[in-house]
Amino acid sequence: MGRLLLGPLLDVAATFGGMWQALRRGDRPAIAMWLLHGTLLALLFFWMARQGFSPLWYLLAVSYPALALTKVRSFYEHRAADDPLARSVNNEAAWPWRMLFLNLNYHSVHHDLPGVPWYGLRRLYLRDREHYYQRNHGFRVAGYRVWLRQFWVRPVGVNVHPGRSAEKTHE
Repeated sequence: MGRLLLGPLLDVAATFGGMWQALRRGDRPAIAMWLLHGTLLALLFFWMARQGFSPLWYLLAVSYPALALTKVRSFYEHRAADDPLARSVNNEAAWPWRMLFLNLNYHSVHHDLPGVPWYGLRRLYLRDREHYYQRNHGFRVAGYRVWLRQFWVRPVGVNVHPGRSAEKTHE
């Protein structure tokens, strides 16, 4: 729940933090990118206001929920595992979620074959489903509803990667 409600706010804060870091460092290409982004955003908001559509409403009713949806798709798509092939999940989501996320719920297929267009991921996954199950060491979930029930109020346990020592994680 916190991921959906607070995650987008933390992302926005991190984005502004990155912008301020670029300004402090004097990173000209990054500053130019932020100036262009800010200018285009201001023009978009100006145009929206001229059309009678509130930019604030757009931010609260469209942008924030859209960012929250990205938190659903990216939820627990990787885990720490000795075998790199066992780190990416395949989420057998229902068709509305698959379409919304352009089949990136078949995450290990995407990592395995990054050049495959989004619409081909499901077909390849279904063809080689058992292969991916064995290869992923069983890292498969039967849809986002499973995670919703399991993690709605309880966080995912994030482990230190097996290849990193505890000392390295505190640097």
